[in-house]
Amino acid sequence: MPNNGNTVTVQQALDLAVQHHEAGRLSQAENIYRQILEKDSDQPDALHLLGVIAHQLGKNDEAYNLISKSISFRSDLAESHNNLGNVLRQLFRLDNAAESYREAIRLKPDFAQAHNNLGNALLDLDQLEAAMACYRQALLFMPKYSQAQCSLGVALHKSGKSIQAIASFKEALANSPNLAIAHRGLGNLLVELGREKEGIKSYHKALEFDPESAETYSNLGLALQGIGMLDQAVANYRKALSISPNFANAHYNLGNALLESGSIPESLAAYRKAVSSDPNFYSAYNNMGRVLLRLGEVDEAITFFQKALSIQPNYAKAHYNLGIIYRGLGKPDASILNLQKAIHFEPNFSDAHRHLALTFQDKGDIREAIRQIDKALSLEPENDGWKVLRALLLPVILSSQKEIDKVRKALAKSVTKLCELNLEITDPLSDSGITNFYLAYHDQNNKSLIESIANLHLTTCPGLTYKAKHCSSVDKNRKRMLRVGFL
Repeated sequence: MPNNGNTVTVQQALDLAVQHHEAGRLSQAENIYRQILEKDSDQPDALHLLGVIAHQLGKNDEAYNLISKSISFRSDLAESHNNLGNVLRQLFRLDNAAESYREAIRLKPDFAQAHNNLGNALLDLDQLEAAMACYRQALLFMPKYSQAQCSLGVALHKSGKSIQAIASFKEALANSPNLAIAHRGLGNLLVELGREKEGIKSYHKALEFDPESAETYSNLGLALQGIGMLDQAVANYRKALSISPNFANAHYNLGNALLESGSIPESLAAYRKAVSSDPNFYSAYNNMGRVLLRLGEVDEAITFFQKALSIQPNYAKAHYNLGIIYRGLGKPDASILNLQKAIHFEPNFSDAHRHLALTFQDKGDIREAIRQIDKALSLEPENDGWKVLRALLLPVILSSQKEIDKVRKALAKSVTKLCELNLEITDPLSDSGITNFYLAYHDQNNKSLIESIANLHLTTCPGLTYKAKHCSSVDKNRKRMLRVGFL
């Protein structure tokens, strides 16, 4: 223990260590706590506070052992139980953390920080109402407790109570204008509400007070990506990773931005880093599958979609992607199974209904195909591409000439009606995803129908008439024209 020639008591040593600790001089404080424990290995305060330092340094297993030992010698100190709860929460032992916070509150009922921390543990457990009750209890004992106001804002946000959440964040900032986490929480909410520019301002404000927050840079990147500023988004993701190189979400977000910008190999590398940092990052495995599918690596893509599902069996997007792959591989039953699973786990997954319609058409089940596309349209009634798909869905095989005539008459009528609706489609193949192939099975002259369908595509997508300049500059005086045909 410190010794200037005079005898120093344990309490004096503890007081000095706490001064260093509160001033952020952790190494000096740690040294004194350890000297105290050399004299008395069971000294509860030194054990407790040395555990707090271990927690601050990210050594949570060591912190757990130290604080638990401290409590075994002195179990009536609320602060020890509260700090043990903080350690347990970092170790993802949320139920145990909640128990520790409750014990701290039992010992000290007006312990506002413990009420707030219990709320955080319950929030992690998705017990939103219970969490909000804890935050309100904390604010009852400490009305200007900005951390609790901010935490309440997060819980209200998760509960879908946007207006109350904004008010809670703003109240936290009124009491603590420099509270970066409140600025970030407000930014998250504003971006989710479609108010990206306001959200971006909040993120910049958060970074003003906490310039080393990797999470804020990553969230800022998401907001910028949402308004099409991909280069700036990528720069912010990279900044987040320069601060926290193993930040899995930032690697994942970077991969998404690179994929959107067309940087395919780089996006795959970013996803690989995401799963390296977090081996259970199932959505990153899913996106790796998407990239590999674009690169033509179908078997490897399937492996990654299956890996995502091995981690999260109810992940609708991975089932959806497998459904699309199996349809392309000519395996309609496997396609239907996965698309139905996607819809089971995400009932309003409209595009899964669309692809299910196409797969049922492949199987010749036109009634189910129509039922599925009608469901997709009920979820997205303004989707013009799907209106075209609905009109062009044809049975694969018809049993009589009468049925053929009936289907063709209905098709012609639907196409004519759609041409009058001023529909807008960017890409007929991807937006509607259907061709005229099954008309060939009718054994009829399809010229008029195909011309009508072509006119529908030209009406809904005028860009199809684009002609490059080098194709327009034809020498009309040439006697012979090059003709290309296909057999």
